[in-house]
Amino acid sequence: GEQMQVIRKAVKEGKKGSEAGAAFLQSPYYRSWSRAQLNNTEYAPMLSLLCLVIKYKADKEERNLTKSESLACLSSVVFSYMFVYAVATQGKIDHKNMKPGQGGMSPLRPMGALGRYASMAWLLYHAIK
Repeated sequence: GEQMQVIRKAVKEGKKGSEAGAAFLQSPYYRSWSRAQLNNTEYAPMLSLLCLVIKYKADKEERNLTKSESLACLSSVVFSYMFVYAVATQGKIDHKNMKPGQGGMSPLRPMGALGRYASMAWLLYHAIK
């Protein structure tokens, strides 16, 4: 992947590939994208399974999804994308001053997280009703 590209480029330029690879893993770019990917990996399966359950229930009842069910599924995707984008593009953060819009944190990050939590509650409501 990207780390190997960095290593190959460093070796071509006569530098140590291992040092370039280690520096890449410590870069704000890598850390931000890694954090975004790992966080999304925690939530995506649960959200998609809830959407699947809702669709299965609708199919079993031989009906289309209601507007509320459709919006619940759509909102889980939109807020997940919002969170991932905010985390992946935030760059280096200042943990001491980390507040929405400050310390390097995008205001989209808490909006995406809270929206995702609300979407999960909405999906759960439809899945168990």
